[in-house]
Amino acid sequence: PYQPELSQGYLQTIYEFQTMIAELYGMEVANASMYDGATAMAEAAILTHGIKGRGTFAVSRGVPPNYRQVLDTYSWSVGLKVKEIDTTDGETSDYSGLDEDTACVIVQYPNFFGVIEDLARARAEADRVGAALIVVADPTACALLKPPGEFGADICVGNSQRFGVP
Repeated sequence: PYQPELSQGYLQTIYEFQTMIAELYGMEVANASMYDGATAMAEAAILTHGIKGRGTFAVSRGVPPNYRQVLDTYSWSVGLKVKEIDTTDGETSDYSGLDEDTACVIVQYPNFFGVIEDLARARAEADRVGAALIVVADPTACALLKPPGEFGADICVGNSQRFGVP
């Protein structure tokens, strides 16, 4: 909007939304500029590549397939690798593939299978190799669950469509 009186209300709404998301996720700041959760996750992974200088992303199979496909496309286009972390009984379980080239570990909370991931373990495994922890979190679930920020998530992304955006 070009008129200040229109812009002010729009900017206030974005500020209130970002404040709510930061509180739900237990993070210090939030950004509302991504289109959806899948692209936010891929952008977050690319960000960790820039910060860490590493070329591999480790993503749990508990992250929805369409999110992983977006990550694959983003990664392929810039020459980066994606490793999948296996799940057992729906929970992310096999972190053995993490190494010194891992820029980030990506898990979902709750995950695609409905399991509430052990974010403390994910944080510890990421720390073991010096990687960042990205959590794809359901903002509605975070109203009841311990927020990802309290587990030390470096970046938390999500999709607010479940708040009622048709």
